[in-house]
Amino acid sequence: MVHVWIRNGRGEWLIDKRSPEKDLAPNIWETTGGSALAGENSLEAALREAREELGIALSPEEGRLWRSLRRDDQRYRDFCDIWLFEREVPLESVVFQPGETCDARWASAETIREMMREGTYFHTPYFEELVEFAREEWGKS
Repeated sequence: MVHVWIRNGRGEWLIDKRSPEKDLAPNIWETTGGSALAGENSLEAALREAREELGIALSPEEGRLWRSLRRDDQRYRDFCDIWLFEREVPLESVVFQPGETCDARWASAETIREMMREGTYFHTPYFEELVEFAREEWGKS
C-alpha cells in the first residue's frame, strides 16, 4: 500500500474525494493511494496511483519516502509507504478516475484536521507527524 501526499509552495495539501460508488468510505476526502501491483516497487506504485486517480504525472526525483508503516489493526494488515511530493498542481489539470475519485482541492493542515474531526476526511493517525516533518523540510504549515 502507498499513500501519496502532494504539497504546494503555500503549505497546502492536495486532497481528493472518494467516488460515491466506492464500497469503503464513499464521498470521504483523502489523499490518493492504493496497492502496489505485482513487480512494482513502492515509488512506482505511488507514481501510478497519482497518474491513475488524479491524472498527475509526478517524477521519481520529486518524491521522498517519508515513512514505512506496518499496519496491523481491525481494518488493515499490511505495509504502507508514505510518499511526499512538493509540486504545484493546477486543480483544472486534475483528471478523475471514474469509480475512484470525483473531486480535488487544496487544503491547509488546519482544514484537514477540522475535516477529520467532522468525519469528512479519512482518519490519518500519522498526519501531525507528517505535517511537522514537511514544515521542517520545506517551511510553512
